[in-house]
Amino acid sequence: MEHQLDWSSDGEFTLDGVSYLSTSFLTQETHAAQSPGQMFLIKARSQVEHYVAMIEAIQPKFILELGIYQGGSTALLAQLAQPEKLVAIELEDSCRPLDEFITTHSLEGVIVPNYGVNQSDVVALDTIVQREFDGHPIDLIIDDASHLLAETKASFNRLFPRLRPGGLYMIEDWAWSVNPWGMPLPTRLQGTSPLSSFITELVFAAACLPGCIAEITIDVDKAIVRRGTRNMNPAVFDVSAHFDPMSRQMVDALSQFVTPTA
Repeated sequence: MEHQLDWSSDGEFTLDGVSYLSTSFLTQETHAAQSPGQMFLIKARSQVEHYVAMIEAIQPKFILELGIYQGGSTALLAQLAQPEKLVAIELEDSCRPLDEFITTHSLEGVIVPNYGVNQSDVVALDTIVQREFDGHPIDLIIDDASHLLAETKASFNRLFPRLRPGGLYMIEDWAWSVNPWGMPLPTRLQGTSPLSSFITELVFAAACLPGCIAEITIDVDKAIVRRGTRNMNPAVFDVSAHFDPMSRQMVDALSQFVTPTA
């Protein structure tokens, strides 16, 4: 299904009557410009257009999203994919814009938010996936949550095996330690191990675990991992457990780096 976004500027567009405010960086000014009923998402126009192309290419019907902020990305995914089930997991306790979008568009049971859930809580992830997907393999998983190394890795290990063969796992904003955008590093990321070290682990895993990772596509905004056909048990899967000694040594060295503090 093709979707045509109507861009009034590089930061605003509409889709099927829903208005979106889109910005690559969250600032008080851009968020304050949000109109009543408008959905807000932190994505540049190029990122939004990648979402459109990706959804048209894989046509996912079962989607899991980690980290939703104000719910704009969730609403956009629902409009683009028209999924059977879109499960959203968010650390905050609520998201009124998303709840209102669900009600307005009669999407109860299709979009299922799960609030107050840490992405590294694997017991909670297991419960949510088993309850909401009822055995259906997932087509697309998007991690735009903490961007922290340990938390991102915990989610990946638990959820990647639950993708269907050929399904995609997207990790957004992995390059924050390199800071290609020239923005001040948020306090919560200062003094932490860079997420880029995990992307390096995934590259090694593609070689060390044939059939596990079929393909990795990386750019400055995201890393997309395509699942292979190998059987994986979510309860025990660890993407870095089978590295050869040299790969293990290099990955361990990378994980010892920490970002500077202000």
